[in-house]
Amino acid sequence: MSLTQDRTDLLSLPDDILIHIFEDYRIAVKQCNASARHSYTDKVEDAAETLSLVCQSFRRVVLSMPRLWQEVTLERDPHLYFERSGG
Repeated sequence: MSLTQDRTDLLSLPDDILIHIFEDYRIAVKQCNASARHSYTDKVEDAAETLSLVCQSFRRVVLSMPRLWQEVTLERDPHLYFERSGG
């Protein structure tokens, strides 16, 4: 299987499956950051932004997930994050 085929397969997943994958990613990042055994460089606050930059399909799904926007760094405009969190 080629990289192009892998990408096509991933993009063809239904939104509800992507939501579960993205939520699992957020949890995994949080757990890795809490564990002294791991030196994971990604931050749970950046999970939503990281995922939203992959492609338009991911961005659409990520923007529909307020839970991903509840933990963010406030180095950027906090109003943007507040709006996306559904607050």
